Order: sequence, then C-alpha cells, then structure tokens
Amino acid sequence: VQTVLFRSGAREALRGWCAHNDTHGETVADVLSALSLAVSTMPRPFSTPSTPNGDPIMVARFAVPVLPATYVRRPRLVGRLAEGVRGPLVLVTGPAGAGKTLLVADWFRAGHGGGAGRAAWLTLERPDDDPGLFWAYVLQALQHHGVELPADITAPAEAGEADEALLGRLAAHLRARVPSEQPVVLVLDEFERIGSPEIAAGLHELLRHAGPGLVLVLVIRTEPLLPLHRYRVSGELTSLRAADLAFSADDSVALFG
Repeated sequence: VQTVLFRSGAREALRGWCAHNDTHGETVADVLSALSLAVSTMPRPFSTPSTPNGDPIMVARFAVPVLPATYVRRPRLVGRLAEGVRGPLVLVTGPAGAGKTLLVADWFRAGHGGGAGRAAWLTLERPDDDPGLFWAYVLQALQHHGVELPADITAPAEAGEADEALLGRLAAHLRARVPSEQPVVLVLDEFERIGSPEIAAGLHELLRHAGPGLVLVLVIRTEPLLPLHRYRVSGELTSLRAADLAFSADDSVALFG
C-alpha cells in the first residue's frame, strides 16, 4: 500500500488530509500501516487461485481418479451408493487398498453423482486439517466442478480459522437450490487426514442447515468425528464397510476369469 501511494503521489495528499482532520495523533505512517493491515486481512473471493496462506491451489486434487483397465466393476455396490445419496451422509470405510476410492470414482464417473454443477470431488491432504484451508479447498472444488456460488461466499482469510458466517451463507445457498435443482453431492476422499474437531463440527452444521441441498460422501479408513449416532438413529446414514468391499465369488471370477 505504501509503495502504491508513494508512486501515485497520494502520499502527500494523505499527509495533507491528516493535517486537516482529527487523526487522534496518528502519523501518516500509522495510517498507512493500518491500511496495509486492513488489506492483508480482507476476505478472499472463492475464485482466487491461491490458498489463505498464499500457496497455489492444487487443481489436480479436484480430479476424479481414472479407473485402471483391470478394474472390476461392481454394480451392486454402485447401486447401494446411488440409493445412499438420497440421504445426507454416505460413509465408505475400509483399510488402504480396499478399493474405496475407485468404487466411488466409478459411481461418480457413471453420472450417479449428478453430473456437472451438481457434484464435486476433493482429495484431501494433511495440511487441510487447518479449518481455513479446508473450507477454501471445499469452495474451490465446488466451483471447479461447476457449482455456482454467490459473490458473498468468500474463502477464509486465514488458514487456521473459518468464519461461522461463511458456513451459514453456504448452507443457505445450498438449501435454496431445492426443489428447483438437485442437491449438491460433495465427495471428500481420504477424509482420515482430517482430525480437526472444528472441521467435523462445521461439516455437521453445514449438513444440518443445508437440509436437502447437500449430500456428503466421505471416503475414509476409519469413522470420522461426526456424530454418526444421530444420523444412524434418524436413518440418514448409508455405510459401506470393509466387509461390503470384499470381493464376492462373482467379483473374483470377473477378475481372474
């Protein structure tokens, strides 16, 4: 800010303004410092190509994994996923190598997720455990997959925190999409990398307030911190576990011939 004001000649204009106005003893440098701080803490629009900490957005993390040529399609499980997204929460849990991600990718690529503008994919990484960074990536993933967001939904300014008002605006926007539009399906892959209670609480509140406007699909090795008992009691949770992901006799025949 100081450089811009200096080069534009506005520094002297600001000095004159301070001389003729009550600045409570503040110098031009004080005013410039306050302006610089205000600019640095302004919310970033969700379309920004960088994270709250200034790192570039890794758009590859929005890509739905490609199925290998040897992948054995599992229509029975894909059907269960298709049924499950009629409710607000779907969990696909199992150890590494159980086929969780590829199963959900198969379901997603087949159009069961709703297609462009109705479904988004985000593969999580360890740094996403910071709330501000997590929600910045969620907003970017929605935008990347064609989900339109209004201008008042902005990415958090700080990596370590997220404004509750942001989640409120996002929930209201998603809820308002129905019944004229289908709900948004958000897939969060490798969710075991998220251990923040604050993020889990935010997701729960988003689901609760977005109502029929949002379906959350979590691909994870263990159960998340969400209050799953509430979803189970209300019949709003669909779970696919390691036992479900295990190959059946028909799957083995399809694989080995």
